[in-house]
Amino acid sequence: MSSSSSEVICANEIKKENVRTGDSQETTKLLELDSAALSMEHAISTAEQLHNELLVSATSALSFSPEQVACVCEALQQGGNVDRLARFLWSLPQSDLLRGNESILKAQALVAFHQGRYQELYSILENHSFTTSNHSSLQDLWYKARYTEAEKARGRPLGAVDKYRLRRKYPLPRTIWDGEETVYCFKERSRNALKELYKHNRYPSPAEKRNLAKITGLSLTQVSNWFKNRRQRDRNPSETQSKR
Repeated sequence: MSSSSSEVICANEIKKENVRTGDSQETTKLLELDSAALSMEHAISTAEQLHNELLVSATSALSFSPEQVACVCEALQQGGNVDRLARFLWSLPQSDLLRGNESILKAQALVAFHQGRYQELYSILENHSFTTSNHSSLQDLWYKARYTEAEKARGRPLGAVDKYRLRRKYPLPRTIWDGEETVYCFKERSRNALKELYKHNRYPSPAEKRNLAKITGLSLTQVSNWFKNRRQRDRNPSETQSKR
């Protein structure tokens, strides 16, 4: 056989090998596509399974008693887990047994505040009665929501006078009001206790401040700042008359 013939045969063999190689690559691509399709089907199946599990989880909440639901709400609120609290409330079914539950209403108000749904917060607080023990925290939500809305509208932080005017404009609903007027940032009873001690001692000791904070329900910082500001105002008689 001539060398030219050998070269032709070799070339043909190479072409056949290339064809086989091409077929193999094509087959590999097809297998990869099949594998991707199977993975996609598996992902869809998994998503459907998770969705069904969520539905079952929500349905299983029917087995909770109102007392158990209230206990979970209180625990999540005390732990500061607002996101988990929101998910738990979402999982609860529409049940007459849970409607009007104070712990759930309080939890719904807290979630509405943190999610910026202030109108929903106001509606909850205005249309349901709450026990006295919950008044303080719910009053705080009411005022904070009003302040936040006003700050966004005005584009600046609010001063003490701004907050006072808002409290006058949006008084607390009867459902969360204990009948005690709030003057500036403090309730009247707390303010009177501060003024009474100030009459006897303008520079109370740390122990006296701590005791006063316990009596009034204010923080130690609030008590200290009140005395500092009051002493400052008393150094300026004209300002004293306008602030008292």
